[in-house]
Amino acid sequence: MLREHHSQVELHVPKKAGGCVTLHKKVRTPRDVYHLEGKFAHNHPYRPMKFKITQPKLKYNTPHCFSSDMPCLYRDNEVGPQTTAKVYLDWAIQWIHTYENWLETGHWPKTNRG
Repeated sequence: MLREHHSQVELHVPKKAGGCVTLHKKVRTPRDVYHLEGKFAHNHPYRPMKFKITQPKLKYNTPHCFSSDMPCLYRDNEVGPQTTAKVYLDWAIQWIHTYENWLETGHWPKTNRG
């Protein structure tokens, strides 16, 4: 389902035991090209995926970010074992578009974390 909706996503499976499966996707916007990295938890799907933006560097003090590269995509009560990688990736892409709108307007919608 993931590749069906996000054709250019790359999955990386670690060769050594204990490593996390990651996905990578480039998101092109009129303003920039964003490099997303999503990590599956070791006990996926019982723990949520985490995403970070590896390029470009996000503006300092970006709203709805846990750190300089890790966007806040969801509330804890919004995810569970049924949440697919496609949904997480959709949220990350939506967050990027909201981020770009914030760069243009200085406004982040209250009802939209991403």
